[in-house]
Amino acid sequence: MADPSSSYLTAYRSIDETLKAPPPGCTLFVVHESTRVAEIVRAARSHGITVETVHKAELRRLAGESARDCALRVPRGHGGPAALLADIIAPAEVTDALIVILDHVTDPHNFGAILRSADQFRVDGVVIPDRRSADITPVVLQSSAGSATHVPLVRVKNLVSAIETLKSASYWVYGADMAGVRADATDLAGRTVLVMGGEGPGLSRLVRDRSDALVRVPAKGHADSFNVSVATGILLYEIRRQQNWFEGC
Repeated sequence: MADPSSSYLTAYRSIDETLKAPPPGCTLFVVHESTRVAEIVRAARSHGITVETVHKAELRRLAGESARDCALRVPRGHGGPAALLADIIAPAEVTDALIVILDHVTDPHNFGAILRSADQFRVDGVVIPDRRSADITPVVLQSSAGSATHVPLVRVKNLVSAIETLKSASYWVYGADMAGVRADATDLAGRTVLVMGGEGPGLSRLVRDRSDALVRVPAKGHADSFNVSVATGILLYEIRRQQNWFEGC
């Protein structure tokens, strides 16, 4: 049984990404040093991280059955740099900015995938409510391929208040909803907030009412909508496209 008091990363890519900016208190457990694991060990030691050699049975007892030949233990709940809402608001002179708000997204796989997209499109931060929302767990870290460690994460008590604060800082707020207008037919450039609703219920009524506009991804499939993490990636791409962000990529 995996140790419930800590988070363990077992996928090489997740470990690699976390070791680029590791939090205090990490420990790397190793069964044997293959060429790939030796690279991870060198990266860990370069940051002063303790490396312990264990038997495979002990590694799986700690980190779960998915553990192969190494696992990185990180503090429970560690994700990207914790931030206040004020920390991720772009300076007034910045014309194109991007923040994501998650309106009670609870599935850890979706949360991890969203953080991975948020990192790829370099959003300024992701805002989540401090209740009824997925938090940073081993599943989230693995689903994000370690990208969760790079995305500023803001926890707030009230999403509506956060939206009003962002509006006062000259952001336009777009909620994702099947009843919205096509995203590619909407001007999404500028200081932009994208709000994604939770699995099933979508946007809450108050959040929907506070949005400046509702947008959707056009599609002709048999299902009624995209998975929230897939829709987030598509909409982030469209926003960045309109912001001419891809020049030089």
